[in-house]
Amino acid sequence: MSYSYEENRNHCKHIAEELEAYYNGYMWKCDDCGEVFYAEEEPEICPSCEEETNFENLSLWDWYAETDFYDMEYHISGDGSLRGVTLMVACGGPNIYINTKTCRVELYWWTDHADYPIDRAICEEIDNIAGEYVHFKNEF
Repeated sequence: MSYSYEENRNHCKHIAEELEAYYNGYMWKCDDCGEVFYAEEEPEICPSCEEETNFENLSLWDWYAETDFYDMEYHISGDGSLRGVTLMVACGGPNIYINTKTCRVELYWWTDHADYPIDRAICEEIDNIAGEYVHFKNEF
């Protein structure tokens, strides 16, 4: 089953907006139920379990550590430094990638393609995180 270009692009937009929320510190995790949700300010009550509790403010580091990527492709320059990463976040229909080299969320489904831009600062932060997980410079 295939979706329209606009539906596919909106899916990419949703992922880009989620990355932006993590980057801006608008993602929270409830200490009681573990639910992750969006809020621009620290909440008083969890929207899921409706408990007054403590909340952990999540960052892109948390997103990266908790995401089970299907594949990771590192773009390395001739001097061995990291130039960007392509992270496969969905597979099998559609395939969705976060590409920090092109600063886009990219969706492919058979012959359909859609994408949505990601802010350069967010891509640079993801590159920094990926670089911390795998050290490339002068290690070849």
